[in-house]
Amino acid sequence: MRLYLPLLGFVLGALSPSVVAAPPVPEHVHVVQPGDTLIGLRARLLQPQVRIGELQRRNGVSDPRRLQPGRTLRWPETWLRERPAEAEVLHVHGAVWVLRAGRREPATAGLLLREGDGLESGAQSSATLRFVDGARSLVRPDSRLSLRTLRQSAGAAPLGRTAVQLDQGALDTVVPPHASAPRGARSAPRFELRTPVAQLGVRGTQFRGRWQGQSLALEVLAGRVEANSAQHRDAVTAGQGWWSGSGTEALLPPPDLQALHARRLERLPLQLAWPSLPGAQAWRVQLLDADGQALLLDATPTAPAFLGAAELPDGAYRLRVRAVSASGLEGRDAEVPVLLSARPEPPLLQSPAAQAQQYAPSVAFAWTRSAEAGRYRLQVADEAGFARPRLDQSVDAGTRWDADLPEGLHHWRVASVRADGRQGPWSDVQTLTRLAPPPSPPPAEQARDGDTLQLRWAASTLAGARYQVQVSRQASFATPWTDETLDAPTLTLRPTEGGVHHLRVRTLAPDGTPGPWGAPQQFDWPRSHWWLWLLPTLFLL
Repeated sequence: MRLYLPLLGFVLGALSPSVVAAPPVPEHVHVVQPGDTLIGLRARLLQPQVRIGELQRRNGVSDPRRLQPGRTLRWPETWLRERPAEAEVLHVHGAVWVLRAGRREPATAGLLLREGDGLESGAQSSATLRFVDGARSLVRPDSRLSLRTLRQSAGAAPLGRTAVQLDQGALDTVVPPHASAPRGARSAPRFELRTPVAQLGVRGTQFRGRWQGQSLALEVLAGRVEANSAQHRDAVTAGQGWWSGSGTEALLPPPDLQALHARRLERLPLQLAWPSLPGAQAWRVQLLDADGQALLLDATPTAPAFLGAAELPDGAYRLRVRAVSASGLEGRDAEVPVLLSARPEPPLLQSPAAQAQQYAPSVAFAWTRSAEAGRYRLQVADEAGFARPRLDQSVDAGTRWDADLPEGLHHWRVASVRADGRQGPWSDVQTLTRLAPPPSPPPAEQARDGDTLQLRWAASTLAGARYQVQVSRQASFATPWTDETLDAPTLTLRPTEGGVHHLRVRTLAPDGTPGPWGAPQQFDWPRSHWWLWLLPTLFLL
């Protein structure tokens, strides 16, 4: 008989329904201060229907008029007395308005909002709200909402109870977990987001809510949100998205922004790009202040790139990017710090032209004038990295500098420098090739034809080349009697004097830069004896 009793107990235990403990209820913790009494605490902190006897029983207090300072008392959060709370406007960017008592007035940082107030944000405008319990909401561009409930409990560390009606746009919210709530506790939601078709109940959570068309989109980044609509009632957890009409799906992972991490951005408008993600149909690009609290730019390009934001001031920012799935749900964020340093803007380079080729050793560098610049800095280097510039010149006046450069490839750039010494970014780099002057032509062939001399020499292989020919009676060519520039390698001469003549030819590059003179040549031209015909006349005289 003794052998069967344990077995019978095991069978009965297996057949009986299991008992699951209910999750603990979040409690408020109060440390007794000198002068505290249970009666006084009930009157100051708790709702009127809470009985003093129940409070004594929960905390084992025998005398409600006498408490030991430093002792810990506990009671359910739902017992706490509530009073009206306020929400603070922390940041405002662009055109944001408060709707209050039938009036519409601009929202400003530091403004306190009350229950019943509304808020509207315009295009590329945003605001950040902070609620009494530390919860924060980022109101994105083109949004409209109203604060339906703003309440706080009594006590040194008040609990907030907030309900926001979202009629248009999007709200990104962080609700910090309540420190006194036991693990697994299931209390009433502290933050509710309401729309015409669905309601979100939030405790300690980070989530995004977006009213789009006639549906509510929810993306949970941390914690858990209870989402209720006519079609679905779901518990949406971190890494999941939810549509009010179609249920949940996994969020796309964050994009890779490593190449943009701590990037120094030196051009406006901004030009950003990052690797694509499988399943991404579009992207959400946001630029926030250095603290990541104020939203300054919000865009949705269809490609993994962004071009825009020409009016941002220089400074530190945070770039936030996430992928958008085919259903329209936005994935997890990737966020990196970036530094915008685009001013004073560099001038535009004028000459030499990009990829110019020049034969002359003296190069005239020129650029446009910048209204922000007090002076300019010109650099010329043989390598694209400018590790060892051949020329690093401060140009205090004017927008031109002449420099002699050797043959070869050169890189050059210019930066504006303000009067206070702050140098802006460099201009785009342009290249210049200093070419060798054209070679001297071969000796000219000479052919006499009556009273003319025909000169010919081999044409240069350089396209567009011309030729300069000088003929002189002196070997120094000090006063040439012929100095001509020709398009073809030929010249017809008609000397007027006999004797020895000196001849030289050189090639001119297309830009007019002369090459070296060829070796001087000579030719003899017979002297004229026309005066001999006058001798018979002299004899007749």
